[in-house]
Amino acid sequence: LGDVYKRQERTQDRITRFIAAHSKITEKRLVDLMLNPTQLVKDVGTLLEGEEAVREGIIDEVGGIHQAFKKLYELIDEKREKPSEM
Repeated sequence: LGDVYKRQERTQDRITRFIAAHSKITEKRLVDLMLNPTQLVKDVGTLLEGEEAVREGIIDEVGGIHQAFKKLYELIDEKREKPSEM
């Protein structure tokens, strides 16, 4: 059981580091949200919706499929305009 817990803890650490490295939330704040005993939803941590996730820095903005495709095309255009870095 100890080995299983240690593996699970290492996996959680990798996930929190990845999220913190690719968003604006700090690792500490993310862990605080995940382990907040007053907000545990079915033992999986704090549940954030839309604007709450934006405020916490986990995502940049909220929108529907139209906004998602618009952003995707903007990023594609930006990539095409930048000179290749080789």
